[in-house]
Amino acid sequence: MDTASNLYEQLFTEREHYVNRARRASLLTLPPVMPQSGSNYSEDFVDPFQSIGARGVNNLASKLHLTLLPPTGPFFRFNIPQRMKAELEDTTSGAEIQATLSEIEGDIMRQLDHRGIRSRGATIFRHLLISGNALLHIPDKGDAKVHRLDQYVVENDGEGNLMNLVLKEMINPSFLPEEIRDNMAPEDGEVFDGGPTGDRKSVSLYTAAMRQEDGGFTVYQEVHGQRFNETTDVKEERLPFIVLRWTEMDGENYGRGFVDDYLGDLVSLEGLRQAIVQASAAASKVVWLVSPNGTTNSRNLARAKNGAFVAGREEDLGRLALDKGSDMSVAANQIEAIRDDLRHAFLLNSAIQRNGERVTAEEIRYMAQELEDTLGGAYSILASSFQRKLVERLRDLVDISGSAKKVLRQLDLTIITGLEALGRGHELNRLDVFLQGAQQMLGPEVVGQYINPSEYMARRAAALNIDSKGLVRSQEEVQQAQQQQQMASMAETVAPEAMRQMGAAAQQEQG
Repeated sequence: MDTASNLYEQLFTEREHYVNRARRASLLTLPPVMPQSGSNYSEDFVDPFQSIGARGVNNLASKLHLTLLPPTGPFFRFNIPQRMKAELEDTTSGAEIQATLSEIEGDIMRQLDHRGIRSRGATIFRHLLISGNALLHIPDKGDAKVHRLDQYVVENDGEGNLMNLVLKEMINPSFLPEEIRDNMAPEDGEVFDGGPTGDRKSVSLYTAAMRQEDGGFTVYQEVHGQRFNETTDVKEERLPFIVLRWTEMDGENYGRGFVDDYLGDLVSLEGLRQAIVQASAAASKVVWLVSPNGTTNSRNLARAKNGAFVAGREEDLGRLALDKGSDMSVAANQIEAIRDDLRHAFLLNSAIQRNGERVTAEEIRYMAQELEDTLGGAYSILASSFQRKLVERLRDLVDISGSAKKVLRQLDLTIITGLEALGRGHELNRLDVFLQGAQQMLGPEVVGQYINPSEYMARRAAALNIDSKGLVRSQEEVQQAQQQQQMASMAETVAPEAMRQMGAAAQQEQG
């Protein structure tokens, strides 16, 4: 294991089971995600007989994309630890601190867009749903890349911490450093089969990250045993790689995809749909049978125009019929049952709304919330393995001074989407249902006497993850504002009368 290529070959065998399973899942959903041959260039993808798998994966990938990488604002928040807050508040106001933190959050979100991570989000989640694994590479310079499971190997310790990672890519030797090319023999070039320009000379480029005894990582690249671009003592949160898994099982170095749980239904649906399609094609074929001993001439019938008269007997003719209607109806019913199960599993909208003339919005909202809660476990895993590590990586790439970056690393990072967003959504729904029910049962006047408006506004802001400090007035502030308004109204009412009285008194003095 002294070279990256040796480590890759050693870990290659363990990975093959997960790759084969992922390719099978991809074949029934989105074949280009995990090509069967390991290359996208020359493979003629097989078209599935059903589309529910592709629709389901794309639907879930879109939901995850919008939830974990929301376009409306940051999905994280920096908080100042208590030990630092007292020191900063002595010299800086709270508003200035919040403005600075918001600016840093905006810079990180801009890095997210400039590196192309948001545009690759759907690809990341498709890989996670189908294969259960993906590797996100965010280099110090340039755009981010997403690598398939069959392009890298990983090794974790007993607690699931990353120990070794090797990424294998096929590149043209012209992209290598000049000193590496000069040390390569002519026979070192490998044939890259099925490339966009045909067969061409390419080499295997290995990029490795290996944990050392002190806990840091050594990151380097290797071509035919030659190391280059080596960096040592790299902390895990600063690695350019983020290893993603859909599920994390103890003792396993790789995850398993969401589609893997429903592979049996997809295989059954694929076989039934194929049988129905082929049987329907056979049933739709029209073939006429002519008695060989009859007097009717089949050629005359074939050449006859519409409405023509042909000599013959009707008894000599027969139609080839495929009497499989009842059998096909059994298969069709089974297909519909499987499709209904898969619609619920993939959170498709057609599974939410029941058949009926009157379906209330509350019923749809409740069922949608119930279905989305099934992804709670995935949200919690992706919040720690994807969102948090992504922000930590981009935090190191923000263009700020070294001292400011050191302070930035000491801030507390909070993820405000995903599983936490589901919990806040439930709290908000319960709050609204409570208030609406109270108004319907007791009336707005009674509710106004018992409900504290300031507390309700504060709880609603918390459910929406909005900082209500300085935004929502307290009960004392509302009373003070009301008193000031009353005094102003009294002043407006009393002032004209006082002026009239003063004018009358002045006239009396002059008289």
